[in-house]
Amino acid sequence: MRAIFDAGLQIPQDIAVVGFDGTELAEMVSPQLSTIEQPSRDIGRKAVGLLLNKIENPDAQTERVMMDWRYISRAST
Repeated sequence: MRAIFDAGLQIPQDIAVVGFDGTELAEMVSPQLSTIEQPSRDIGRKAVGLLLNKIENPDAQTERVMMDWRYISRAST
C-alpha cells in the first residue's frame, strides 16, 4: 500500500487492494484493508495429513480439498 501512495495514487479511488489471511493488521492500516479470511491452521493440518498419507501410500489417489473462506470488505475496495 505504501508503494501505491508513493506513486501518487489513492486507495480505493485509483486502485483497489485486497489482502489474504484476515490478519488484525488489516484493520490497523489506513485505509483499512479488505481481506480474504481463510482457515490457515486447518489448511496446514490438512496439508500435513495429505502429505503423510502420500508418503505412506505412494499410489494413493490425489485428493482435491476445498475449504471455506470469507471475504471481508473494508475501505480499500
